[in-house]
Amino acid sequence: MGERVDKLLDHASLAKPLIATFHSLCVRILRRDIEALKVGGEGLTRSFAIFDENDQQGIVKQIMRRMGLDTKQLTPRTVLGRISWAKNHMVDPQEYYLASKDPNSERIAHIFKGYQAELRKNNALDFDDLLLEAVRLLKVSSEAPRALPAPLPLSACGRVPGHQPPAI
Repeated sequence: MGERVDKLLDHASLAKPLIATFHSLCVRILRRDIEALKVGGEGLTRSFAIFDENDQQGIVKQIMRRMGLDTKQLTPRTVLGRISWAKNHMVDPQEYYLASKDPNSERIAHIFKGYQAELRKNNALDFDDLLLEAVRLLKVSSEAPRALPAPLPLSACGRVPGHQPPAI
């Protein structure tokens, strides 16, 4: 991908542009500056782990067992889907609980709270947290945005073959 972009730029830039997915860019930012989010010495370190789907399901199953919940009636996949929705809408466990309209939503809010606590205990983030925590970091840290490369002006990119710019 980097080579294709370099070719499109026709070597017009001295600096190589940063090519990254949202998640990998967020990991870079967080690895460098996540400790700026610590409050009272509490928080994640730069060596945080990234929990995959299996790790996430394991945590949710463990919490559900501790709560005495049937994982067939309320599946860990459903719970994780709701937690993901909440994170993508920047809703924390307490807000999720306060918005609960039924017993299942209340249970999910309690699982969500325990899930977040387990992630913190393990110095870990899930994929949704990568985006969410990077946004939080960029909001609170004056240093984090400086780590990002300056965007290329659109004119430096030239015309991408096969791409029709939108009519304005």
